[in-house]
Amino acid sequence: GSSNITRVQKQLLDVQNQLSTGQRLNVPSDDPGDAAIVQQLQKLLEQRKAYADNLNHAQSQLGEVDSSLSDLSDLLNQAQQIASANVGSDVTPEQRASAAAIVKALQSQALSVGNKQFEGVFLFAGDRSTDAPFVEDVGGVKFVGDSNVLTNQYDENTKLPFMVDGADVFGALST
Repeated sequence: GSSNITRVQKQLLDVQNQLSTGQRLNVPSDDPGDAAIVQQLQKLLEQRKAYADNLNHAQSQLGEVDSSLSDLSDLLNQAQQIASANVGSDVTPEQRASAAAIVKALQSQALSVGNKQFEGVFLFAGDRSTDAPFVEDVGGVKFVGDSNVLTNQYDENTKLPFMVDGADVFGALST
């Protein structure tokens, strides 16, 4: 009878809805078992996207670290050339004073590299990443960052740092 017609009309409406949306499940009650699988898959996809985002962020941050270390290497090479050029008794006090001023500028640039930020985070500050890790102190530079570095989850079983230890990189805790 009429209940059979109503059931067939509902089935036709369901098929028409599936064809128009391209989805077999529009509400969980369409198939509770498959709906649970879909929810698990969606959760897994969201988790994988979060892992991919973590990897992309780490790659970007470590790329900035690499660039900064290249800049630091250039500064150190310049300082070494100046030091080599100013060894010996034939260098005048004026030349040494001029060289010292250049080295002071290089030191200031190195301090800027040590305090470089990426997306609001100090690259070399460890887990104190919101404060500058290097400060000028009594004619020198003092490391006030932390050797503990921030880590991130890259898959279910892998948690790795996405920072480097500024104290190690700059020899900051040496005398």
